[in-house]
Order: sequence, then structure tokens, then C-alpha cells
Amino acid sequence: MYVSTHFVTGAAIGKMVGNNWIAFILGILSHIILDIIPHHDYRGKKGAFLDTLITGAMALWLFSSPSYVFWGAIGATIPDLEVIISYVFFKKKGPRFFPTHSGKFTHRAWKWPGGFVIQVGIMLGAVLFLLRTIPRFVG
Repeated sequence: MYVSTHFVTGAAIGKMVGNNWIAFILGILSHIILDIIPHHDYRGKKGAFLDTLITGAMALWLFSSPSYVFWGAIGATIPDLEVIISYVFFKKKGPRFFPTHSGKFTHRAWKWPGGFVIQVGIMLGAVLFLLRTIPRFVG
């Protein structure tokens, strides 16, 4: 799953639960669930760069949101730190411990464009939920 998909889903979860710790924990659990859904993972630097820009834009968009929105987003994205560390320091071969990264749970793949479309749908659902529920966006 793209980091941006995890991020916005975690933010929506945080908004739903309204508690920093619960949002963080459910964000981590959502990472497992999203990784089990068949999806497309980018393979190169261009995809990683674009995903980073999208995630950064969403972080700026949600910057003044309640803290539980932030903690849900952080919980949902933090498992991917080990993937980044693995790529930077071990050229993809480094140790991974998170269940869907280590092979304990299946990390399901779906080729382009289907695996991309599913993520866009998940992101749109989370963004629409946030647009409807965060007061500064409600008319």
C-alpha cells in the first residue's frame, strides 16, 4: 500500500475514535488490514517521491486538526519506516518485523492499474469522511 493511503486512512480512524492512544493503535492495525487487501506497490524512486509529496500535502492539509487525527495517521504509517530503512541501508534485503512485511501475514499484490484503483478508492473514502467531519471544512 502507498504511504499516502495508510496516512489518510489512519487520519480518518483517528477522527472516528477521538482518542490519541486508541487512534495510534488502530492506525497500526489498519496497516495490517490494508496490506492484506490486494494492491499495487510502486517499485521505483519516482513513485516513492510522488507518494511522499502526496503524503506531505495531506499532512499540511490536516496540520491544525485535532491531535487524534495526527496520531491515527502516524500509527498507520509508522510500520513502513522499516521498509524505508531496509531500502536505504540494506538495498531491499534488510530484516523486517511487521507481520505483513515479514511474511507472517500475506502482503497481497495486484498489478497496475487495478491495485492503484483500489487505493484511490480507499483514499477518496477517507478524504470524503474527513471533509465531512472536520469542522473547518464543514460549511
